[in-house]
Amino acid sequence: MPMDNHFLSSEKLQKITGKKAEHDVVKGIQSYAEKIITDIINRSALLSRHYEKDVIDASEISVVAEKDFGCSFGLRSILQEANAPTNEHVEKIAEISRQRY
Repeated sequence: MPMDNHFLSSEKLQKITGKKAEHDVVKGIQSYAEKIITDIINRSALLSRHYEKDVIDASEISVVAEKDFGCSFGLRSILQEANAPTNEHVEKIAEISRQRY
């Protein structure tokens, strides 16, 4: 996609950062942004196909963005990861480890 017509133009990047960026930096950020969006759309399409739907809706985008990229989509916010141990659990395990030695 030409840089002039990219959804993330160098002007937008300059507005966000307040600084000018080198041509290679702008190209790299644009490529990365395009890859992430393409990945989210493709994975959402696969999920939609799995659910036997004809349309990708916000729920598929939300699931992919949260699970694969750690981002929230829409009004939902990311809750603490289910697999992350609580501080109390970590302290309890540390105490058990200290008692062994």
